[in-house]
Amino acid sequence: MKKISILFLTVTLLLVMSCSGSKTTQTTGSESTRGKLSARENPLVTKQDTVVISLASDLQTLDPLLSTTIVTNEVQSNAYESLVTSDLAGNVEPLIVTSWDYDDATFTYTLHLRNDVYFHDGSKLTAKDVKYSLDVGKKTGRMTLSCNYIDTTEVIDDTTVKVKLISNYSPFLYFVGINLKILPAASAAGGTIDLTKTMIGTGPYKMVEYTPGDKAVFTIFDQYYGPKPPIKNLIFKIIPDPTTQLIALESGELNLSRDFPMNNIQSILDNPQLDIFSGESGNVYYMGINETFPAFQDIRVRQALNYAIDRDFVIEACEEGYANHANSVANKGMFGYTEDAKYYEYDPAKAKQLLADAGYANGLDIPPILTKDGKFRKAAEVILEDLKAIGITTSVNVMETSGFNQDYQKKNYALAVTSVNLGQDAHHSTMMFQSTTYLNYFNINDPQLDKWCLDAASDQDLTVRKNLYHQILTYVADQAYFVPLYYPQKVWAVTSGLQNSTYNRFVGVLAQYMSWK
Repeated sequence: MKKISILFLTVTLLLVMSCSGSKTTQTTGSESTRGKLSARENPLVTKQDTVVISLASDLQTLDPLLSTTIVTNEVQSNAYESLVTSDLAGNVEPLIVTSWDYDDATFTYTLHLRNDVYFHDGSKLTAKDVKYSLDVGKKTGRMTLSCNYIDTTEVIDDTTVKVKLISNYSPFLYFVGINLKILPAASAAGGTIDLTKTMIGTGPYKMVEYTPGDKAVFTIFDQYYGPKPPIKNLIFKIIPDPTTQLIALESGELNLSRDFPMNNIQSILDNPQLDIFSGESGNVYYMGINETFPAFQDIRVRQALNYAIDRDFVIEACEEGYANHANSVANKGMFGYTEDAKYYEYDPAKAKQLLADAGYANGLDIPPILTKDGKFRKAAEVILEDLKAIGITTSVNVMETSGFNQDYQKKNYALAVTSVNLGQDAHHSTMMFQSTTYLNYFNINDPQLDKWCLDAASDQDLTVRKNLYHQILTYVADQAYFVPLYYPQKVWAVTSGLQNSTYNRFVGVLAQYMSWK
């Protein structure tokens, strides 16, 4: 067993926005059932119409257009909805929009809306609200990037909107239709609704109370057009300390802890009053390779980095085993993901031979591995020992988050350990390898990749796009342009008897799919 120094901290970071809540983007997670009490048997369950969920920090904002954190997005996704959603295979499915047409000659989508959708203030959703949401999304906050492909929007009638793009952009429905939360037009400047003070969406839960620093309270929205959720009342309780969350869970004050100490998993599993729920996430942890560092321009060195790392040990150190090996920056459930991208098995002997073949038989000195604290630091410290074992000399440079992001985005690093969640379409993932995009933190300049990425973003044929993403992701893996580490699972500690029938891998557990059994 390797001996490393690990700092046990829990941190959560959103590098790129997550998607909004949806009806069908779910996958079944896993719960342990042996020896667990039902809700009726469990003395911790006093109200079967209510669920109390922990938050590690206060809400960043109530306005969904300004939200950039995972915590805030998970809360808002119970109250707000998007135009469309996606299924488990990453295919777009109707939600508020029932169907759509696309004219590739004019780059125009015609969106047909449901006629039975209401906002939480009782007003009926119309095409004017959708137009407003698209227009303001183009100008405001985190949606600017996704909406900047929009040229004009036009209301045809109450249930029809036309959206003209500036060019063919095939991921439009993924990045705008899924990510953009639909807002009431009355929330425009000078309107009657202030979204900085409350949440007014079309989702299954409406906000009834918000006390900054303490809690956010929601109840079922009676006019919701979809199935009525089994849980009536939803309370998000702000408890920053992981140990305090666990104590609250054990006392019955809390029903779901998102940030409990992972090293307590076994004691939770041994407690018949508590349980663990886990399932796949949309995130991927990886080590970035800066191609401008001279040694990394040799594919053999990049391949050596991939073979050198014991991913099983990284997963155990960072996630207590709750993760899967990663072969790509694209994730399962993302349109365009492929299992065919090469996975580099742990093989230090092969890594040493590749280094020797590249001219580094006597070792290689590289700058410190750039990373952040928490799980990222743990991963970097495991990797440090792995690289040392094949003759690479380096160290770990742990930075606070803002400093890390600044250096990483400016490409002031040689190797960097971080993570990313890029949503439901592989377009943003492939942008990480495209020389002209802001996401290319690896300094890759590969004309073949550039061409494939541009073609995949403009072709409207889904089969063609899938084939292009397959080419891109397998090629990137063969070239070893970066080091995929693992796909973490989402893991929650819950009161035994609380069941989650499904969940959204890009958002988390949504209250509409919870019930007491």
